Amino acid sequence: MAKTASGDIRNILATVNGLSSSFKGRCNIVINDREMYVVIRNLLLLWVFSVFPPTEAAEMGLHLWYSAKLPSAMCKRLRESFSEGFKKISLHMAKAPSTPSDTLLSTSFNLGEKGKMHCVLPRAHWTELFSMLDLKMSSQEATQIRHQITMNEARRDYRERHLCLIPASCRASKQQFYEDGLLLPFGADRSEFTEANL
Repeated sequence: MAKTASGDIRNILATVNGLSSSFKGRCNIVINDREMYVVIRNLLLLWVFSVFPPTEAAEMGLHLWYSAKLPSAMCKRLRESFSEGFKKISLHMAKAPSTPSDTLLSTSFNLGEKGKMHCVLPRAHWTELFSMLDLKMSSQEATQIRHQITMNEARRDYRERHLCLIPASCRASKQQFYEDGLLLPFGADRSEFTEANL
């Protein structure tokens, strides 16, 4: 029996954004996934899209989702927002440190004026989320770890075959993305992107 999963959250965002401004009904959307990091990513993205102003949220969400590094100011604002937003569940977990990792813990967040998100996750997911928020990794460490995959000599043939299949005009930008992992136009200033992504 096939199980549904949220995976790529863009379909959910398109559905919600497609609702008419005159829509007065109730819309319940349930998202899940068996992969813990997909669930955490989707939770953080939904938080960003609902808490920050639309233009800022679009920029933050784009880089949180796709870029290996973030501008220092953006990273600081995201960490502060996530820590404040998830403080209630963090305090609850601190009061009961011996709770089994598969115990479901829930919390609710207001999403703007009309929306609400009710989040139910195993304690292990919350623990990993807070570990990610507390992790301090240098830009150099992050690049080194990323290059072990993207620039690994054992995968050179795979990379070059992929580059061969895309238009010549796109190859330099794709190679740049392999190297720095930043979703920016080719030739754009990358100097602000100094912090490892969460």
